[in-house]
Amino acid sequence: MKLTNKELEVMIALWYYKRPMTASELIEYSTNRTWHDNSIYTILNILMEKGALVLTDYKPTTTKSARAYAPTMTAEEYAVRNIKGMMKIGVEIDIPKLVERLKSAHLEDW
Repeated sequence: MKLTNKELEVMIALWYYKRPMTASELIEYSTNRTWHDNSIYTILNILMEKGALVLTDYKPTTTKSARAYAPTMTAEEYAVRNIKGMMKIGVEIDIPKLVERLKSAHLEDW
């Protein structure tokens, strides 16, 4: 599954907070986003079409209920899917070397 940067930003917020979130919460908590507030519903719909998100429940708000969204996979599962996809098209990946690099990686190196 290929996600755009904007879609990935939404997924990262959901993975970080580890709970279903409403569109309003995603707007509020996604401080380093590249998307505009009005595009959140488009992004959420695309992520649902791709199978990356599900509608989990409705959360009460001050005036009504809002839809809450949850990821269908963890960040680790997403990373593995991408690596498998690369390998499927012939990219050679040394898994032990990859794991070692991940273990020794520092966030500022990325």
